[in-house]
Amino acid sequence: MFQDQRYQKKNKRIKIAVMLFASLLFIFSGISSPMLANEDTPSETAITQKSEALDSKDKCEVIYAKLNDTGGVSEVYIVNRFKPFGDAPLKDYGTYSDTKPLTDTGSVKQEGDHLIIETGESDFYYQGKLKSNTLPWRFVLSYHLDGQRVKPADLSGATGQLEIDIEVATNPQLSDEKNGINPWAKNDLLQLSLTIPDEVCDELKVEGGSIAQAGSNQLATFLVFPGSDSTRFKVRADVRDFYMPSMQIAGLPMNMDISVDDFLALSDDEDLKALQEGVAQLHEGSLALADGLFELKKGGEELQSGLNDLARGGAELSEGGDKLAGGINQYIDGVKELLDGISQTYQGSEKLVAAADEFAKGFEQLDATQLLQSSAQIRAALEQIAAGLEALGSAEDIETLKAQLLNLEQAASALSQGSTNFKNALGELNNGVTGLSALAQGLYNGLGAVITEVESQEDAPTNRAAIIQEAGLSDGAADNEDVQLLLDYMIAKNETQNNNKAQNLQSLYALYNAPTSPVTAKNLKDGLGALSENMATLQTNYETFDANIQAFATMIPGLANMVGLVDLAGGLKSLAEQYALFDEGLQAYVGGVTAIREAFKSTQGQPDLYSGIVGLRDGLKQLNSGGRLLSENSSELKKGLNDFVNGVKKFVGGVDQLKEGFAQYLCGVAQSADGSAQLADGLGELYNGVSNIDEQLKEKIDELMGQYQFDNQQTVSFASERNQNVDQVQFVMMTEAIPEKESPKAPIQEPENTNLWDRFVNLFR
Repeated sequence: MFQDQRYQKKNKRIKIAVMLFASLLFIFSGISSPMLANEDTPSETAITQKSEALDSKDKCEVIYAKLNDTGGVSEVYIVNRFKPFGDAPLKDYGTYSDTKPLTDTGSVKQEGDHLIIETGESDFYYQGKLKSNTLPWRFVLSYHLDGQRVKPADLSGATGQLEIDIEVATNPQLSDEKNGINPWAKNDLLQLSLTIPDEVCDELKVEGGSIAQAGSNQLATFLVFPGSDSTRFKVRADVRDFYMPSMQIAGLPMNMDISVDDFLALSDDEDLKALQEGVAQLHEGSLALADGLFELKKGGEELQSGLNDLARGGAELSEGGDKLAGGINQYIDGVKELLDGISQTYQGSEKLVAAADEFAKGFEQLDATQLLQSSAQIRAALEQIAAGLEALGSAEDIETLKAQLLNLEQAASALSQGSTNFKNALGELNNGVTGLSALAQGLYNGLGAVITEVESQEDAPTNRAAIIQEAGLSDGAADNEDVQLLLDYMIAKNETQNNNKAQNLQSLYALYNAPTSPVTAKNLKDGLGALSENMATLQTNYETFDANIQAFATMIPGLANMVGLVDLAGGLKSLAEQYALFDEGLQAYVGGVTAIREAFKSTQGQPDLYSGIVGLRDGLKQLNSGGRLLSENSSELKKGLNDFVNGVKKFVGGVDQLKEGFAQYLCGVAQSADGSAQLADGLGELYNGVSNIDEQLKEKIDELMGQYQFDNQQTVSFASERNQNVDQVQFVMMTEAIPEKESPKAPIQEPENTNLWDRFVNLFR
């Protein structure tokens, strides 16, 4: 490709050189004259089958043609030149409607189908007007002003955007019947020149040609190379008060014998050697670059695969984190329920302590001192009265007895009242201990429910495999460093939670029914239950005591009215003996009540139920505090896990963006790798090209120049192919000018003394 571009540039240089060469030929050939134009007139072919050889020698033909402003042919003249040939006449051929000599020496005379030429001693010129207006080329000119097609005559003085289209095509009417070749179109180079004054033109642009400044005019030049079937040109300009001189068209054979043998041997050029070495190094570098980019592409693909795995693992980690967060939420809900149970149990223990305080106060109000004192007084009085009855005889003794009986009645009344008060207090205590027993039973049941709840909760997993399975992560997830950090964090938190659970269970067991614990909920429940039963028995038994006391108190007032002293003495003695037994039983009963009180709340600092109730309350308080700490740790775990899961999701989002960006980068690397491979291939071709550039350049020049080198075949006469030994045939054509608006034309007066050139010019006036 590089070589093709190089040769295309060389081809372009050759074409430019040909243009310059052709221009010089036209300039130095003296072909430059104003032309007139007319409408196109078709003509018959000027080439016929050869019938005989010509006798003309060293002949040159210059064909002048007048074209109209659209490219049609109006007239065609041939100026024939002969070198002096002595006195011998020459025979020339041509289909002319009129001929006339252009020099003073020599002559031309029509004889049959040919002309007889006498040259004289100098060059002889004669002019012949061809009967046919056919040229080797067809010209078509069209004009557009502001996008509308206009006639050339309407452009005089016009203003606007002008566009001129020029088409040049080979005229097939002049093609050889044998091989279908138009010899002049095949071998001749055409140059078309438009001269546009600066004063009428701005922004001149051309397609297929070039622009040059010639004084106060701009010259647009176009070339039609030999063998071109059809060529188009375009001229654009902003015009004002437009006019334009005639367009000049010149054609001459293009026969340049250029040898490439004289080209410098490039293999000895130092700069070329440096170029070759540089290209070799560049080629090696491009190969290394291609290899490096290929390795980069390969590594990038592996990295992209890793990013895909990382994104997939991150997505699984995020999904597993969500599942794990759901499990943590369930665990936290269980902890909350546990904490609620412990809190309710603790609140029940507070109520139990409050009830125990009230019960203890009831024991303090249960004072049997008055009851025992009254009973002791009655017993002593009865014993004294019974002893006094044996010595009773006088009236004074009877009065003393009555007084003693009256005192006994008062004591019996006090005993009755005290017994009633004691019975009532005992009833309240019995109700209180019943409530205490119910609270202890509820506390025991509550602790049992809490323990059951805690035991039902599974221990949190403390190994990676269990956590990965519970979270639903893939087997390869544990290879991720971030996942390993999360697993270590989860294991530490789970171990702390399991330890807290174990400690709480141990505390609960200790409070509930630990064999080594002095006070447990079971002991308290059983003790208060037994106390409640004993209190019920005491109350029942005391009701019997109270009935006897109330009967005794009712009986005492009747003793004073007893008639027979003997009966009275016997009754009092029997009463005294029976009361003594009653008093002992009363003392024993009160002693039992006192023992119950001491067992419930000791006044001597001994272990009792009340201390157990308070200790149980304190244990539940600590357990409640531990439960709150467990709840706080669980909330912290939840927050930490949520933060981690959110971080993982952000990480996954970042990995996805990185993956997309890296995919674009890898695409660019792949394109670069492909481009570097193509670069290496191209540089390899370049290296192969520059290594033998001189041979390739010669071959290409030979190939290109072959297009413009022709065989040394005989030049074909345009006047008649019967003319032999024609040295040169040239064409000069001019279109009709577009004049200035309302510009009067001065009459042309031919000078009296005219030379050969003046006569040529006058042909077109």
